[in-house]
Amino acid sequence: MPAKTRLRARRDAKGFEMYLRLKASTAYANDDANQVEAIFGRDGGTIGRDPRCQMVLHDPMRRISRIQGQIVWQNDAF
Repeated sequence: MPAKTRLRARRDAKGFEMYLRLKASTAYANDDANQVEAIFGRDGGTIGRDPRCQMVLHDPMRRISRIQGQIVWQNDAF
């Protein structure tokens, strides 16, 4: 799992910082397991198997897209 980074989220009109925390777990028939967690700020980010994604999903069988999804902040919501 990549090293944790310091978050710099902007505050909303009421002074709250907005973050989205996602966790993903995988389990394979050979009992290998992998757990991934990412925290997204208002800049959003991408999810997929590409190492440049903010949330990298381990997929040795290449069933997940390089960029499987995107987190977007819009109208004060993710």
